[in-house]
Amino acid sequence: MPVIIVALVGLLWDVARAVLPSIVGKILITLGLTWATTTLLLPDLVGFVQSHTSGMPSSAISFFAYINVDKAITMILSAGVARTAGKAVLSRKTAPAA
Repeated sequence: MPVIIVALVGLLWDVARAVLPSIVGKILITLGLTWATTTLLLPDLVGFVQSHTSGMPSSAISFFAYINVDKAITMILSAGVARTAGKAVLSRKTAPAA
């Protein structure tokens, strides 16, 4: 019985050593992408949307602020940027040779 336990623990250890580095790497890349998009790219996108809504009447802007449309737009933009950046960085395809 102890031989079976030792064999199972060894098997689990080998699987963990094979799988964990790729998982940890993907998590770190995702955290870096999230930080970069929220601090560098997202403020420019929000400013772009705000500049295009500046011609709206103040009552409409107040209503949209009351129902949190600004937060919804920010969430949608950040999800789209994060998805696009994640696809670009995590893809396994290489660039074509010039």
